[in-house]
Amino acid sequence: MGGAKVTMTDIAASNGIIHVIDAVLLLGGGARNLRGGRDGGWQLHDAADGAGSAELTATLSGDGSFTVFAPTGPFDALEASAPGTIAAVLADKELLTKILLYHVVDGEVPASEVVTKSSVMTKAGLELTVEVVGSDVFVGGAKVTMTDIAASNGIIHVIDAVLLPPSS
Repeated sequence: MGGAKVTMTDIAASNGIIHVIDAVLLLGGGARNLRGGRDGGWQLHDAADGAGSAELTATLSGDGSFTVFAPTGPFDALEASAPGTIAAVLADKELLTKILLYHVVDGEVPASEVVTKSSVMTKAGLELTVEVVGSDVFVGGAKVTMTDIAASNGIIHVIDAVLLPPSS
């Protein structure tokens, strides 16, 4: 599949199925941009039209580079564990914005640096703890499953859960 290896198959989604690959596929050979939205940017959340996505787009379109901790199947697990959560989050622009920005860090922080830190400061103004347990790395309690995916304005680390800011 475009030079990428399929690592997981047949993951159910509300409008189809997902196959996970071990690389980011680029259209036309261009550089992937971290900016949210439907123009080929990295999709941090399923709620691309949510009110908070405007703040995420504005943040990632700004000057500088960023590190995004991008969850796979972002809100699916959250909804499964607490039905009605997605609707409540989407109805609260401030909370949605806080959750989205809680996944973004200023500057590029490659995996080799993440493992040397005890925490990182997010664009939400809150710290995410970093913990190394054996060969596994956890950020904010979520396991890092893929690292150092290059983008034109930063770097992406894939995590296995949505990060919820404290008191959310």
